[in-house]
Amino acid sequence: MLTITRGSMGRKGSPVIRVWPELHAVLKELSEEEGFILADLTSAILMEAILNNPAVVAVAIARWYEVYTERAMKCAFELQRKLSSIVKKVEEAEVA
Repeated sequence: MLTITRGSMGRKGSPVIRVWPELHAVLKELSEEEGFILADLTSAILMEAILNNPAVVAVAIARWYEVYTERAMKCAFELQRKLSSIVKKVEEAEVA
């Protein structure tokens, strides 16, 4: 069942957004068709969005969490900074 309830607050004061079963089904179908591991596909999509298109991440934060664009952009670029740092450390470890 698709549930997207913007404005309704969950336990932690965050809006309730529930699309995982439907999103999971679509990603799982693609994973099975292409022989991908679902968790790796999901991670790859999130990583690419955060690293290469933080504006998309900011739009999602602003839209679904009803925060101002400036705050959403700050969140997205902070995610990008942290993830870039992690990727750099992993790449350095692989070279060593």
